Amino acid sequence: AVVGSQTNILYGNDVAIDTMTGDNSDTTLALSVTPSNENHVNVYFDGVYQSKSAYGVVGSNLTLSGGAKFPNGSAVEATTIT
Repeated sequence: AVVGSQTNILYGNDVAIDTMTGDNSDTTLALSVTPSNENHVNVYFDGVYQSKSAYGVVGSNLTLSGGAKFPNGSAVEATTIT
């Protein structure tokens, strides 16, 4: 059991989910909300979590690091705590 810990999800905040299918040409994903910081965004390719070093967030745009592209045919999902 966790005692004395608080998370925003338990106190009425929501999670926005943005999805796309990678086409090996896109390097950015427009998020439907603007996160307060990168730590409020989690990214998955075909259900596999991507580390924070794989992408950056500026405003409501998520951009892959180093010019990488979303893999062709991959299901891309970004979850943002709002």
